[in-house]
Amino acid sequence: MKIAVLLAVRTVSTRLPHKIMRLVKGRSALEHTVERLRRSKRCNDVIVCTSTSGVDDIVADTAAMHGWTCFRGSDNDVMGRFYEAAKKHGVDLIVRAQGDNMFVCPEHIDSMIDKHLAAAADWAVVDGLPWGMKSETISFPALERAYTHAEDTSMSEYMTWYFDQPQYFKVLHIDADESYRRPQYRATMDTAADLKFVRAVCDEFDKPPAEITTAEIVALLDRRPDLAAINAQTPDRIADKSIRAKVNTRILDTPRTTELRVADSAEIRPSMGASLARMTTFGFDPLPAIELASGRCIGDEFPAFVIAEIGQNHNGSVDIAKQLIDVAAMHQADAVKSCKRDLSCELTEEAWNRPYDGPQSFGRTYGEHRQALELSPEQHAELMAYCRAKGMEYFCSACDAPSVDVMEHIGVNLYKVASRDLTNLPLIEKLARTGKPIILAAGMATEEDVADALIAIRKQHNQVIVLQCTSEYPTPYEDCNLLAMHTIRRKFDVLTGLSDHTIGIMTSSVAVAIGACAVEKHLTLARYMKGTDHACSLEPDGLRRIVRDIRNCERALGNGVLEPAEGVRYAREKLARSVVSSVAITAGTVIAEEMLCMKSPGTGLKWRERDQVVGRRAKRTIPADTLVTRDDVE
Repeated sequence: MKIAVLLAVRTVSTRLPHKIMRLVKGRSALEHTVERLRRSKRCNDVIVCTSTSGVDDIVADTAAMHGWTCFRGSDNDVMGRFYEAAKKHGVDLIVRAQGDNMFVCPEHIDSMIDKHLAAAADWAVVDGLPWGMKSETISFPALERAYTHAEDTSMSEYMTWYFDQPQYFKVLHIDADESYRRPQYRATMDTAADLKFVRAVCDEFDKPPAEITTAEIVALLDRRPDLAAINAQTPDRIADKSIRAKVNTRILDTPRTTELRVADSAEIRPSMGASLARMTTFGFDPLPAIELASGRCIGDEFPAFVIAEIGQNHNGSVDIAKQLIDVAAMHQADAVKSCKRDLSCELTEEAWNRPYDGPQSFGRTYGEHRQALELSPEQHAELMAYCRAKGMEYFCSACDAPSVDVMEHIGVNLYKVASRDLTNLPLIEKLARTGKPIILAAGMATEEDVADALIAIRKQHNQVIVLQCTSEYPTPYEDCNLLAMHTIRRKFDVLTGLSDHTIGIMTSSVAVAIGACAVEKHLTLARYMKGTDHACSLEPDGLRRIVRDIRNCERALGNGVLEPAEGVRYAREKLARSVVSSVAITAGTVIAEEMLCMKSPGTGLKWRERDQVVGRRAKRTIPADTLVTRDDVE
């Protein structure tokens, strides 16, 4: 029997990005965790399980450097990744551990394995240990059943919830020894406070972290409540009933198709774009499309240009920005938009020094807060290259003249003018002189404001799109005013779209239905993240659904021609009505209308075509209740 630790390791933590690569006593948390797990006497191997996403290359590189076994799989299906890793490496009993659990207890792992095997359990866990010291064991047949029979595994990060169900699996809960039973302590590394705690604990010992025993850590925390208090207020998300209540852990009696188990982008079917009939139906003549330097086109006859607006939801972190780009690419957005500001052009000295200590603050003053959220030109260039490698455009709202120069040096293919800058004509004129397409947001605009901006741009070129927008966060539906897109199109003869700040996904699809050629929506990894824009942004699954619905909408609009779709041909032949004899008609009889009725199938003459047989003689006897055709008359 092969027993192995499957170690869940990714860099994409929203609470502490790259937490597993954070240094503790000169080495990464991941290195300490693997070294500690390798001290188990019952495990044959430690298999590092990470994703194929580029952000996790550093995990694979670290494993290769140390000669660890590494498996790379799905980046959005944790259970699938574990199943495929166990299957590939022939693991019969899986010890599941997390890469951020530096203090996981190898002695308890060995004891748990023995008790799991003795009880012939499907799943086992040791209860009562400090959070972060425990792991769980799963038999391969149980993992396979969960993988193939779970009704929904979209939250499979928390695999415990799927297995701790006695109605489906043979469950074994093992009580920790009383000397180790300290569930009130938190010894994981999921937040900045946790990292501070882990470093503080390790600093108390003159030996490598992997050699610090569970007994030593528990004893230290018992006599040093100040250390335990460092992260004592950090909530355990796995114990959060509001999160747990959202997770469907039902195990079906029959297998599901694995392609449908996880909510991913497979259901987003490509669209050829809405037919030009969409615009002619509204009385508009088609306008020339805008072609970007990349060859991508935006216009009436092309699929709506879906922009994932990350703004400053990266919180000043390139790693988070790349995770957002990964999400946008996974769910088939066309572009990612950020913003660039030169704060010396943005804030007065008084505004810079104004205290800013609210819950969303990243600095002591407003200026320090804004500076913390800015990315450098080099970072923008890195993100643009990352974005283009995934087939998407990367561009920015350049909020001042120096920022335009930065973006020109980087080489973006288009620009956005934020709603607040629609009346900043010197900035718009500088953007227009670049010769690149410009997207204008009209969130605070009057018709005169839009006219002034278009006049400034059209002195240089006519590659412009105006987005209807409402600068309320979030925007109530009654303030959306989607029909303003038609007013803008009619008055200014310009392509239009929507910058959507509403809650949910409905409004963007409606906008596409009535003529939007571009749609912009804010994107975040999680709405609870620190920062002012996260709460009114789409989370990853919201982006998946909005792109899916936009593409479905484009296909559903059709070409405006009233004719049966090819798909209804069979139903029409089966169910529609045809001219049928209501009585027997002998040969030589002149067919009268009262001899006819309408019945299925629909493969014969329509009632409007009855004149082809009425008033003519039957060439042969026609039995009652029979289709009457042209061949039946002289």
